[in-house]
Amino acid sequence: MTERPPHFMARNTTLTNNRTFHGSWVDAIEWLSRRLNFSYKIIQTKEAWAETSSRLQRGEFDVVGPPVVMMLGRIRLFDYVGVFEDETSALLTPALTEESSILSTVKPFNQSCG
Repeated sequence: MTERPPHFMARNTTLTNNRTFHGSWVDAIEWLSRRLNFSYKIIQTKEAWAETSSRLQRGEFDVVGPPVVMMLGRIRLFDYVGVFEDETSALLTPALTEESSILSTVKPFNQSCG
């Protein structure tokens, strides 16, 4: 991961564990790890996208943080979670597939209760 304030930042410390980092993403990962009982390790790397994405595909990494630019070719291989700095709310919609119509993204919710 590369620093991206206020979501992911390195502390000015000589510690070598996950507390070396702080920010909203680190807080969320820490909360999830306690809640879902898993351990994690944050690795700060300066690798290029090709090396990082290959390690993600091989299962060496479970999550890759910034900087990752969303591109069509990458969307076919990876799921993205984005942060919108100026947006206070988010809308989640399913990705289009060859079988789905454009209306599945415009009207993703069923109004009837069943």
